[in-house]
Amino acid sequence: MSGLNKYLSPITVAGKHLGKFKAYKMDNTSPDSNMRKDVGLGTCNCCDYFQFKSGKVWLIEETDLTRTYLDQMKNAHYSQLRQSVRKKLIEDRIRDENRLKVYGSMLVLCRLATKYDCVSEKLKDKPVIFHLIDSHVQPDDGLRFYDNFSSKISQDLKGLLSSQLVEDVEILNSIMMQEKLSD
Repeated sequence: MSGLNKYLSPITVAGKHLGKFKAYKMDNTSPDSNMRKDVGLGTCNCCDYFQFKSGKVWLIEETDLTRTYLDQMKNAHYSQLRQSVRKKLIEDRIRDENRLKVYGSMLVLCRLATKYDCVSEKLKDKPVIFHLIDSHVQPDDGLRFYDNFSSKISQDLKGLLSSQLVEDVEILNSIMMQEKLSD
């Protein structure tokens, strides 16, 4: 995997390293480690990181999911819509944006596999898990809204991303992700 080492980077959530954990940075525009450019793609949407873990391929996207949703609900652009319509529109937009990132990531991985035999071998017949990290939600926030919202987005994404493409979708906070990485 030495050819991929230039993409290896600490996993960052809310501007802070997530412990000692590293993954391959997909969404980087640095000239010396721009994975998308190196595989012949432009600036397509993709997840922040990927890594090989426990016989699976993990796609990792860090975002401020809850704050994005709440800010959009207050956005004047949507103010003329009934709350139920506004809620659905925003949830659909968030879901579609993340679906696009998964598709873009899969394209990057396919192109990476043609460039590096070691990637091709590690990807072969491996299930993909999409981890969406909500960067500012902590377990002690006690947000019932967060549980309901993240569950809805997760189920929507699972429904759209077929089981042939992604085995599972998990929405986690940074502490939960650290625990998963520790296993």
